[in-house]
Amino acid sequence: MGVRGLFSLIDENKDVLLADFKLHDTRLIIDGSNLHHFIYNFYHVPSEYGGDYDNYANKCKTFFSTLRACKVEPYVVMDGGYNPDNRKWNTVVKRKASRRERAGLICEKGPEASDEHVLPILCDETFCHILRELQIPHVTCLYEANREIAVLANKWNCPVLSNDSDFFTFQLNRGFIPIRYGGIYYIDMKLRLYNTHTEQCTMLEPGTLPTEHEYLYISVKHYQYSRLIERVHGPREFLPIFATFSGNDYVDENILKDFYTAICRQYKDIPLNLRARARMTSVVHWSMGVQLVEDAVKYVLEYVADLPTGQKSEMRGAIRYSIDSFTNIADFTSMDVAKFFVSNTSDISKLDLGTLNDYITKTALPVWSSEMLRTCQMATFLQNVAVNHKVIFDCQIEHLAEPSTYVCSRYIRSVLYGLTTVFLRPKSKAAKVKTDNVVDSKGTRKSCIEESDRQQGDRMKIYIKPTTEVLYGFQSLKVPSLHNVPDITVEERQNIIFGALGLNSELTESVSDDPCSTFFIGVLRYWWTKADPKVTDNHLNAAVIGLILLHVVQLWE
Repeated sequence: MGVRGLFSLIDENKDVLLADFKLHDTRLIIDGSNLHHFIYNFYHVPSEYGGDYDNYANKCKTFFSTLRACKVEPYVVMDGGYNPDNRKWNTVVKRKASRRERAGLICEKGPEASDEHVLPILCDETFCHILRELQIPHVTCLYEANREIAVLANKWNCPVLSNDSDFFTFQLNRGFIPIRYGGIYYIDMKLRLYNTHTEQCTMLEPGTLPTEHEYLYISVKHYQYSRLIERVHGPREFLPIFATFSGNDYVDENILKDFYTAICRQYKDIPLNLRARARMTSVVHWSMGVQLVEDAVKYVLEYVADLPTGQKSEMRGAIRYSIDSFTNIADFTSMDVAKFFVSNTSDISKLDLGTLNDYITKTALPVWSSEMLRTCQMATFLQNVAVNHKVIFDCQIEHLAEPSTYVCSRYIRSVLYGLTTVFLRPKSKAAKVKTDNVVDSKGTRKSCIEESDRQQGDRMKIYIKPTTEVLYGFQSLKVPSLHNVPDITVEERQNIIFGALGLNSELTESVSDDPCSTFFIGVLRYWWTKADPKVTDNHLNAAVIGLILLHVVQLWE
């Protein structure tokens, strides 16, 4: 969620709020949606040309091997799809707009033009692949994972690793390890030795193993909730109120301008036992004086008199939801994350019937695909389609004057929408198979998926009609629903994929008996025919040579 200005407050006072900490011999709950950004940036993986995924995969392995050397057991928890209550949607849109701006800047002026990387779009998939390969326990939550991470950390009495400022607000028993602020990293991945007899710390020399009186660790900065409470001499309950009224994804700070003006006047002469900006100091003092949450809500709403009654009601609900999210971390809310780890199984069908039905209801997907979502084997993209009927794309580093790279694969996505959104399909059968599924402003949008793509540097909404049939040679194949996929043969599934790629049966039979090779040829063919600007021989040769080289490198390793 993120609390406005809180990370800045912590960093400006890191000498008193953050402590040096030796990370070793413990479980560690990791915010995976933050970690895969950290690894790309920390190890300086190049982001030009669509991403250096092979290099990135190796750095992911390096990170986890370092943790394991310190006998740290990582448990990775990932964010899921967009929450259907739409409370975070505006924040998502703003972040995508910021990414578009950075991508355009980097494309025009080079990597040095932006302080932040534009993470290549397949990093998430690569990261999850490495988790599976290394058998790192991991799970994807239904929606945002922060609250579930906090609950799990307290149940297991272990620290959290993340870069989300929300974790400064949760009352975590074993504290929180932040990753970075600006260009400053709070984690040093160099392995060190600590001797329990001499109490000496040394860098680990190559080939050296710890003795029975030594252990390996990495040096990190550690935050404890009580440290901030003691510093400002406030009640333990004030932080959730402070975090909410500082502004976050649920409570828009722009609406609270008059409130900030009022409390800044009230507390302008009262110092704080921390270095802080005037507004932050005022919010801290005001929050410490709140006795009842309802009193705080009433006080704040007096300063947003111009809001319509409906918006005031929404704001009241958002404030209560935010405070509750920070406060009530005794039990899981959307899913019991611990069950996935403790049972040492990823099979959600082994959970109790009530929990299982809850998952299926919330994702609008069948058991087998819900299981793949939870275990990071399926992108949350499909959950967003099934639950919210809309998706928003990450801009790549590309020339913003040209068409978006997502235009090329629009038809393939329409087939995925047909696969996923059986409940949105029109009752009448289409007369013929169409390959153009864009619905214009005069067409019906009720049965469509809303895509947020870019048109040059601006966000553009496009409405895509799910495709329910594909042509494969002279056959018209019905696209099944996800519920029916397990009931059809592997060959039937392959034929639907090949049809979506524009292949015909004569070509696939003459090219290769290997479905993987046929699929690769189909992808290249689709790219060749659909890409705009057009693919050249040099592009095609580079793709084929790159694939061969990757296989050769794997053989060498």
